[in-house]
Amino acid sequence: MGKVGKLDNWLSFQDASVTQNAANEDIVAYVEAAQVWGSVEPLSGREFQRAQSINSNIRYKVRVRTMIGITDDIKATSRFVDLSDSRVYNIEYAEKLRNKADDYTDCFCVLEDT
Repeated sequence: MGKVGKLDNWLSFQDASVTQNAANEDIVAYVEAAQVWGSVEPLSGREFQRAQSINSNIRYKVRVRTMIGITDDIKATSRFVDLSDSRVYNIEYAEKLRNKADDYTDCFCVLEDT
């Protein structure tokens, strides 16, 4: 990777915030933490097979420059929204690319049904 031009999707990184309504039901709202450039790619090959062993619904990888708020233990509390087409990618897990000259994080995601 390493080419900024590959990060061609304008994304909203959002964290879940849980509150309760008057009936003590949990209400989940997402709060935008940042807008970033990233790439959204369907998984294939080994990445696809490895992701399937974690969650059979994972189909996409979202790559962003490493930023505060995205850690290896992010789980499913955050998501990306592609601001060009409003597609929502729920993050299942993330991996920082530690052996690269550039500082990226790959987030493995499930596309939310709309």
